[in-house]
This record gives sequence, C-alpha cells and structure tokens, in this order.
Amino acid sequence: MDKSKDGKISINDMLLKKIVYSIEKAIREDQQQYLRENHKETNNALILVRGNDINTNLRNHIVKDNIDLIPFQRYGWSGRIIINRTKHITYSIMAEGTLERV
Repeated sequence: MDKSKDGKISINDMLLKKIVYSIEKAIREDQQQYLRENHKETNNALILVRGNDINTNLRNHIVKDNIDLIPFQRYGWSGRIIINRTKHITYSIMAEGTLERV
C-alpha cells in the first residue's frame, strides 16, 4: 500500500477532484438537461437518472492509466466501484441514506 512518510494513506487529489466533478455535473448540468429534454407529468425516475449520469461521468472523466471503473450487480441494480490500482485504494459513491443502511 502506498503510504506517505507519516504512515497515512496517500490520496490522489486529482482523482478526488474528478470524482467530485462527475457527481456535481450529474446533479446540476445533466439533471437540468434531462428535465429540458423530457417533459413528463412526473419525474419519479430522476433519482435513477442521476445515478446513471454519475456513473457515465465517472467513465468519461476518470478512467485512464491505473484508474478503473468496475461494474457490479446487486439484484436488479447496477453499480460501479472506482479502483486506483497504483495507490491500491477503492472508492464507492453512494447517498448518505444508503451508507447509513449499509
């Protein structure tokens, strides 16, 4: 495991910035675009669309070199885990409520 001189795990700041960008783009730009393009009576699917957009943005903005986006299935739901193979760190993105349930 990659550790800094003080024994703590070394964090890839650029990767974290790209992850935050991917999430922010999904909940702002992509969500507004979805609403402009899909004039529905209700927008119940919006929370699922947001998750799809986050995963698509992650694929488009972080996957390169030693950063992978690994798909997994849980029942009928598809998720993604980010793996930094250089630093031997995994990242999982979920809503606060999901984290509390886990």
